[in-house]
Amino acid sequence: MQVIVKVTTACNLNCTYCSEGDKPVQYMEKEIIKKMIDDLPALAEKEHTKKIDILWHGGEPLMMPKEILSEAMDYARQQLQGYELRFLVQTNGTLVTPEWIDVFKKYGVEVGVSIDGYRELHDKNRRKKDGTSSYDDVVSHIHDLQQADIPVGTLMVLNTEKDIDVDRLYGCIQDIGTSIKIHPVIPCGRAKGDPRSEKIAKNYVALLKKLFVKAMADENSVTINPLDELLNALLGVRTVGECSFAGTCCRGLICIYPDGGVGYCGRDGVHADFLFGHIQNHSLVELYSGEKAAYIRQRQAYLQQHDCKDCEDWDFCHGGCTFEARNMFQTMYHAYPNCQERRELIEYLRTTGLVLLRDYLIKQKRKRRSQIKQHRQLLEELSHEK
Repeated sequence: MQVIVKVTTACNLNCTYCSEGDKPVQYMEKEIIKKMIDDLPALAEKEHTKKIDILWHGGEPLMMPKEILSEAMDYARQQLQGYELRFLVQTNGTLVTPEWIDVFKKYGVEVGVSIDGYRELHDKNRRKKDGTSSYDDVVSHIHDLQQADIPVGTLMVLNTEKDIDVDRLYGCIQDIGTSIKIHPVIPCGRAKGDPRSEKIAKNYVALLKKLFVKAMADENSVTINPLDELLNALLGVRTVGECSFAGTCCRGLICIYPDGGVGYCGRDGVHADFLFGHIQNHSLVELYSGEKAAYIRQRQAYLQQHDCKDCEDWDFCHGGCTFEARNMFQTMYHAYPNCQERRELIEYLRTTGLVLLRDYLIKQKRKRRSQIKQHRQLLEELSHEK
């Protein structure tokens, strides 16, 4: 069970595509956080799980006082004994300090950092309020987290309608040295007025293909999602975790907003019809079990009988993102807006991708054998010297 807790709308950056738009600044009250934690055991029981992930989100969650989040995590540990409790935070990375790193260490917080590629790409979209670059701060703080042995991954949101230097982008990914997730810009929040063009979707798939070829030619290949997750799903190793592929809307996933509103995901503030109610007035179980949540859960059954009927890629897509369907077509009972481009990516990985992966694994096996042989020869030489 994952709970996205949007603790504030406040942020120190001025991102061009921010999904929060220009909402008034608001911080979640401690009473709402406490009520949420108190309600989680019943919600987990309904989902028949002992696993609970709490993802601190925003806005920029590190604008919340450290004392409040620390107190919340102490309380969660106290109230959720007997559960596999995991804390995560999604941050823009600019406010990471040694003090925050101490908090992350104390509570075992896993950190996601947003960085949109190499400097020029990043600074087109993710500048500070005063217009200055945030790039150096983000890169430096990612390395600080790594040096402190904090689990860290990165998220890139790329406007693929613009030209992107693939060599520089892959070099940036190598330099960062974390697993990475790449998303295209979505027309919501501040980007709402920019309709998602077919060009963005096509270029996004083309970019992922080029990055995959580079990763398979790299001896120290990096993890790039959704590519890695899709390959594992195609091989039957594990299912895709990314929600827009996994179809987890209101299925083990819920979001709480700064004012106590409860909805199905972190993007949905645009549409009031996706707001289930407020935690001050109802329990999480009541809201999660209500009519609006049930309506969202029924989307997949509808799609399997209509838009996605007989689709061989259903198990790897599940009709795509509910929010994006609603955002584009004014109804969630519609397949993902860029269905054909997604299917193209899946088919590429099913065919060319698996061949490239096989060749990569063969090369890695041969390299390993060569290393073992060299080690044996060295040991033999050393034994003769004795």
